[in-house]
Amino acid sequence: MPTFWDGDLVLWESGTIVEYLLSTYPDRPKAAPKLAPFAYQPGDAHWRDKLVFSTIQTFGNAATTISQMKWSGVNVDQNTHLQRSAEKLAHILGWLENRLTGEGGFVPGYLSMQDIFLAAHVRFVQARPLGVDLKLDQYGKISALLDQLDTRDSFKANPIWWWEPGVIGYEPDGTPVTHRSGGVQSV
Repeated sequence: MPTFWDGDLVLWESGTIVEYLLSTYPDRPKAAPKLAPFAYQPGDAHWRDKLVFSTIQTFGNAATTISQMKWSGVNVDQNTHLQRSAEKLAHILGWLENRLTGEGGFVPGYLSMQDIFLAAHVRFVQARPLGVDLKLDQYGKISALLDQLDTRDSFKANPIWWWEPGVIGYEPDGTPVTHRSGGVQSV
């Protein structure tokens, strides 16, 4: 579980940490579009933004369930719950596609928390051998947003790699590195 320490304050859960960082540290990298100065827009958009974020987190939870079961030897095609989870991913992508603005992400003129979490969850599914095809070609706005985010220096510097238990890092070319007793070895 991600945990964040800032002096005596200890926070966990990714969304809570990001909300805190956005509200506490106003200095932002110089990149376009600018990072949103808020987790949720004020006014009428506030609850819409929260709903979009919680829906993106639901996507991440379904993807994580599939991933955890895959590690334990259960494939999507072998389990009705995992099949429903994979169907949920497609349903959520369709719902999110209809919420994206024509100006990039979920908050016009900004890179939002929602944009970043969606990219992280989608790239998580794509980077792992889960047996799930998100069929992103059916979601033009989401694909465009992901392509736009992939050009940002921060996204280039922090790629989402393929990962399995035992992988402790990556070679510069992306080759997974595992820890074996007696040393470290590339796989």
